[in-house]
Amino acid sequence: MSSPPPRTDIPSLTGLRGVAALMVVLYHANESFIRASGYASPHIFHGRLFVDLFYVLSGFVLCHVYVTDTRNISWRKFFAARVARVYPLHVLTALLGAAGLYALSKMSGQGLPPELTIGQAIRELTLTQAMPFIWKDLIWNSPSWSISVEFYTYVLIFPIIYIWLHRVRPSTSVLISGTLMAALIPFLFFADIHPARGAGAFLRASIGFLAGWSTWLVWKSPAKRLRPSTVLAVMVALFAGTQFYPTSLDDPWYVLPLMPVLVYGIAGMTSPLDRILSGRVLSYLGLVSYSVYLIHPLILKATQVVFSRMGLFQYGMGLFIAVSLALIIPCSYVSWRFFELPSRDWLKRRLD
Repeated sequence: MSSPPPRTDIPSLTGLRGVAALMVVLYHANESFIRASGYASPHIFHGRLFVDLFYVLSGFVLCHVYVTDTRNISWRKFFAARVARVYPLHVLTALLGAAGLYALSKMSGQGLPPELTIGQAIRELTLTQAMPFIWKDLIWNSPSWSISVEFYTYVLIFPIIYIWLHRVRPSTSVLISGTLMAALIPFLFFADIHPARGAGAFLRASIGFLAGWSTWLVWKSPAKRLRPSTVLAVMVALFAGTQFYPTSLDDPWYVLPLMPVLVYGIAGMTSPLDRILSGRVLSYLGLVSYSVYLIHPLILKATQVVFSRMGLFQYGMGLFIAVSLALIIPCSYVSWRFFELPSRDWLKRRLD
């Protein structure tokens, strides 16, 4: 079987991935300062749901890269590429997270952290740390919960999409994914589940991925593109919905349907907004976004320790976030350039 066709990038979507990564980092930096400082600081960055934008983007991009003809995909190469893309940096940051947990427990004079068990090590190594029936809330590097469920979405959901792709019309795919997302929103609001572990996490990943698939199906068909003003309005609505929602709600799940609309609009747009998203800064963030995502909590924890030891929390959240970003962005480039890319290429060659 032949290998998949060369990837055709959509630069504006790379920039959108960079925006999503930045919003998640700002959310965690804001939360880290509040927890570590002891000051009554406002929670002003609500970027947690931008993880769901990653799921939609993954569904869109994987279809864009691999889905051309149902006879020519090499599943061995596909799975090898997915493992090589995800696994090395996950293992490295999980081990660094475990080492940090151990070091902090020794510094505080406590015993072995409850996270450091053989069972959790197995879950980390098999990427099942957030999967239904297997998960434990003891993850060594906390953001990797989403990597766990997204990886198994690749393994379990994408082959089904690929097999049934040419039997489903774009309108039918939109109906399927739209119905599932409409059912997911009240489920997340009212069901007694953990949205970042187990069934809640896997449903978020798989339904977001399906939404990305249906978005791509509509996008590649001769459908009418959204006007730049409409795309900008959707983007503003998404940011407003995530940043200014009632504090009585755990998360603004009602913004989820805006994400596939935004991806569809940006993928087919030529406008100043497209040029901004395709520009050097956001493209860079999108390129290194996987390293940003997995490395930033480790740097935030180290920054917390330094700020605590030096009494710097008194200077406010702005300084904490600025210092954190000044460390996260270059460290993510170093990780991407000197570990993520070489390890990905090495493992891909071994698995192929």
